[in-house]
Amino acid sequence: MKQSPLFEKALRGYEKSAAGEWERYNCQSLLGWSLAGQKKYAEAEPLVTAAYEGILQREATIPVANRRVLAEAGQRVCSFYQDWGKPDKASEWKQRLGDVK
Repeated sequence: MKQSPLFEKALRGYEKSAAGEWERYNCQSLLGWSLAGQKKYAEAEPLVTAAYEGILQREATIPVANRRVLAEAGQRVCSFYQDWGKPDKASEWKQRLGDVK
């Protein structure tokens, strides 16, 4: 997935115009996922984890039709750790996500 430059540009735009909105964190999650796809795990980790937290904090502001973004961001974190070869971290997140629902 070589979409990192597009997500980076979009994230910069969100940071300027909608820094506190859920869409900004969704974009951050997608950027992290893109970097993980390029095996840039250390760079991706803070993006995917902080993005999930940002979306979770703003869950009430997400339109019902878009609420799936929270579950998708959580799944990205679990898959990210699994792909990085950190099954214990993936399990921790799966348990945590089960507790959130």
